[in-house]
Amino acid sequence: MKQIRIIILTIFFLSPILTNGQEIKIKTYYTKSEEGSVGLEEFEFNFSNDWVLKKDLYNGYSDSFPAIMDDSFYDKSGFYCITFSPVEYIKSNPLEWTNNYNGDMRVYKIVYNQRGGQVLYILEIKGRNKSNSRSKYYLTELGKKTFKNY
Repeated sequence: MKQIRIIILTIFFLSPILTNGQEIKIKTYYTKSEEGSVGLEEFEFNFSNDWVLKKDLYNGYSDSFPAIMDDSFYDKSGFYCITFSPVEYIKSNPLEWTNNYNGDMRVYKIVYNQRGGQVLYILEIKGRNKSNSRSKYYLTELGKKTFKNY
């Protein structure tokens, strides 16, 4: 009986830690489109429960999309990256995907200066396929300093 109590108490106390581990909140201060220069724009991203909520902090507009973590790796520059895409969501909910998102896919890559470190930027790629996709960078203060030649 004592062991069951210990197990239940352990689960109870660790559950907030486990829940927080599944949520990533990031605030960015600058954006850069493929062809454009860096501009001052504040956004907040919340990756949680297989969704991303993106909020424009200037006008309050927010948008949410399925974004399931599908990979983590180090890129050629040695930065740690985590990618999110809706592919698994589309496979399990094809009709809902078509009805609610009209095939507009969004893929996100969060780039950190090192594993467990600070976020440099979020890359958002959106479109229906590779030939008509557009990308946009959402940079943090550290990201802007790191990539001065953007």
